[in-house]
Amino acid sequence: MFRVESPAGAPVASDQPILIKCWSVDLLDPTDPDAAALLGDLPRRMAQVEGRFDPDAIASHLESLDAKQQLHLRSMPMIIVRGGEGATIKITEPIDRPDLQAGLERGEAMFPFEVGERYEVQTAFDDDGFILLDINYSRESLTGDIEEPLPSVMTCRIQHTVRLRSGESIVLGGWRSYQGDAGDRTEEVAQIVVLNARALLPVSMRQSAAR
Repeated sequence: MFRVESPAGAPVASDQPILIKCWSVDLLDPTDPDAAALLGDLPRRMAQVEGRFDPDAIASHLESLDAKQQLHLRSMPMIIVRGGEGATIKITEPIDRPDLQAGLERGEAMFPFEVGERYEVQTAFDDDGFILLDINYSRESLTGDIEEPLPSVMTCRIQHTVRLRSGESIVLGGWRSYQGDAGDRTEEVAQIVVLNARALLPVSMRQSAAR
């Protein structure tokens, strides 16, 4: 599930297709050695961590955490886009709640809103053949009662620009917290977003290589 298996090669054109695989993961025990390896030595007061790893090393850590039931996989979208172009993926869940402000009782009418994740990437190749990714990730989740009186929604955002060799991965993330009822900061699980970017070989080149 966490492995990257796809034809890849060094970029040969500025508009060559790029395969971007993403994993959004909650690390339920950030002190676990595998989680610590992904998070690095990040002080908790900091909001974001970045690291480049071998994709197999990342997969090994994630698979180990999965076997120990120490992670929650939220989404794993895959994006194929030409170099120089961008794409946006939304993974949302509709939530209905009573429209109490309109004077309606519970059960009479509902108005919807959505929570979930949004991945937005813009791509390019530089003159040295590196893949440039402009990443804009956001996640909205409920943190309280949807009826009292307005839903409490926590928003997590990651904005980053990174330069990767074809086949490299990056880990972005940090610790999520929200404002508790007593006004104190309540720490939750650590969240990471893993992205792997690969320049796909054109079909004609793959066929020539196979011969």
